[in-house]
Amino acid sequence: MRLIPEEIDKFLNSEYGVSLLIKGPPGSGKTTFSLQILDKMKSYKNTIYVSTRIGDISLYNQFPWLKNLEKNIKLIIFSKTFVEKINKNIKENEIKYIAKEMLTEMRNNEKHVSRFMYNKLFKDNFIPEIERIYDEVESNLPKQSIIVIDSIEGITIPYGIDSSNFMYMIQKDIIESAGSTVIFVSEKNSIEPEDYIADGVIYMDYEYLQDYNNIMLRYIKIKKLRGYKIKENTYIFTLENGKIGIFNYPELRKFKSGKFNAIKNNAKYSTGIKDLDNILNGGIKPGNILTMNVSNNTTFSNFWLINKPLILNALYNKFCIVFLAISSHTFTNPIESICQDVGYDVCDSKVRFVNYFPCTYLKKGLIEDILVDRDSIALNDFKVLSEINKISENKYPILFYLDYPSLENIKGYMEAKKELNYIINYIRGSNKHIGVIYTNENVDVENEIKSLSNYYINIVTIKGNTFIFGIKPEFHLHGVMPDESLGEPNVKLIQVL
Repeated sequence: MRLIPEEIDKFLNSEYGVSLLIKGPPGSGKTTFSLQILDKMKSYKNTIYVSTRIGDISLYNQFPWLKNLEKNIKLIIFSKTFVEKINKNIKENEIKYIAKEMLTEMRNNEKHVSRFMYNKLFKDNFIPEIERIYDEVESNLPKQSIIVIDSIEGITIPYGIDSSNFMYMIQKDIIESAGSTVIFVSEKNSIEPEDYIADGVIYMDYEYLQDYNNIMLRYIKIKKLRGYKIKENTYIFTLENGKIGIFNYPELRKFKSGKFNAIKNNAKYSTGIKDLDNILNGGIKPGNILTMNVSNNTTFSNFWLINKPLILNALYNKFCIVFLAISSHTFTNPIESICQDVGYDVCDSKVRFVNYFPCTYLKKGLIEDILVDRDSIALNDFKVLSEINKISENKYPILFYLDYPSLENIKGYMEAKKELNYIINYIRGSNKHIGVIYTNENVDVENEIKSLSNYYINIVTIKGNTFIFGIKPEFHLHGVMPDESLGEPNVKLIQVL
């Protein structure tokens, strides 16, 4: 999974320094996200993490992977000790003078960090932690620095500084003067003066989805990235191995093509998606029914992400495919893509459509419909049974794929229900074939289909992203994504955490 949205990544890698304000409530992932950014950039930028936590132990306890980065990321802790020293007005002028003299010898005199706004804001006060930020940036010039200040309020409140004044100081002295990039973390949710100062603003938040077992859905909203086009304004993410993983991003929607990685069938039949097989305890048992209930706002292309691997894997495992009451307009191009992957000769010999009206599915016309009378039961029709026996040679298993909404639309409620029961009994009685039933929220027999199915999953779209969750068996929300390494049509499922 991608760790940082594409446009944020490009924005932070600007040739010139920029400021990014990350806002959101506690627990929304702001610290995790900002640390991931430092981790990604540690090899080519001077990375500094400024924490207002009590100490580094609590930080390492919460983010154990940060311990491995301490050689690459400089950690500055705004501890109680420093604040107590400031409150006691301990004079640090001598230390300050020596430090500056040492840094002057180390750096090129032409490259320095301006302290104009710092001196103007703090006058003669010595703030050791803020001084150290300036010194760390200056000592690494001309190498560009990236600094995370987590959080603004943790610095400004103890020192009685206005947050917008503090941000403006950093913007002028460190970002514009030294070309550094600074990420400010804020606990505020409302629009504040700081939003107008920062070059970029993102909000991180979460909500509980009542329709999906109150699972927490986390997301990033991009409000602005000055000078950069925002391709997507909302990114849903999960926490995978303690790090943020982004579900949707534009380059994946282009579906990088790859060779399908078929999964060999064993005692159970694979869905073509390894992650789904694991959820279903090894795959689909022979003689069983898998139902996919698809939400009305889910596009066919997103629905096809799951179904294409299933059909391809069946063909690679010498299955025959029989489509029942399939909508021709919807399936024409997808079935064409199946034939391109496995070969038109395979489609010609192994794939059949059973329909009630003549339809043309393929431009090359290699697959023809088996037409049955509207009033007849398809799997009790002599022509259908003869063709099924022909393509299966009475030995190969068959994947029956039923478009139930189309069946109900063609035959009406009662007749469609009667045919549904016949199809399910036919598959179960075979102890060899399997059935996949596509249905949606509009059908009248949703509960009956649910009770008749061995496996029942829901495919839903939330904030433009495709997810699945299970009723039979029960499993939590998972994001559906093309496999980045293998390419489409290979798919991964990532649990929402």
